[in-house]
Amino acid sequence: MRSGLLPALLLAASLSLHSTLSVAEDDVRVWDFRVTLDGKDIGYHRFASSPQGGMEQVDIEAEFKVKVLFVTAYRYAHRNQEQWQDGCLLRIESETDDNGSQFTVRGERVDGSYQIKHNADLSEHALGCLRSFSYWDPGILDAQRLLNAQTGLIEEVEFEFLGTESFALGAGSVEANRYRLSTPDKDITLWYEQDGGRWLGLETLAKGDRVLRYEPDQLPQRAG
Repeated sequence: MRSGLLPALLLAASLSLHSTLSVAEDDVRVWDFRVTLDGKDIGYHRFASSPQGGMEQVDIEAEFKVKVLFVTAYRYAHRNQEQWQDGCLLRIESETDDNGSQFTVRGERVDGSYQIKHNADLSEHALGCLRSFSYWDPGILDAQRLLNAQTGLIEEVEFEFLGTESFALGAGSVEANRYRLSTPDKDITLWYEQDGGRWLGLETLAKGDRVLRYEPDQLPQRAG
């Protein structure tokens, strides 16, 4: 199994869908995805965003387990807490267990630049505004570089609009804009609802050209 299976760290009641798809309430927005590999459930990836003192706090949690002949061949666990303001990352703290390999990332914006510590390595980047792989925010589509929450690296990225298509959601479907996110080592397909820009899911290839996909179990209520 490819190390770093997650691309980052690693995405409605108004639809009137009669399904198990649930909707986050109040001020907390939740994206809860069932993660599949070649159509088989391997775990989950959950994002919860809430306002906090003029900022936005995002708590992220993921766990994967891949079995081969009833034996666990790969494990992945990721915990990440981020603080945002005006579309810019202010602070990040993450811990990752990638099949036994441990990673920690600590980052903070200080005086217009970012100080990022990955395990024992400290780096500083003169960037006024930086984003992580924050798929939940459609503003990511304008980014040219993103912080990898697992490796602490800032990656050059490119987004390409691929068109509009129907996206299955619960017992129904919605019209979605499809994008390709190109990173230095992989391509990721992202879907956003055409009306309102909600993130709906993603798909990419893991080692051996196996299809890794995020299927939504819970999404925030559509804005408006």
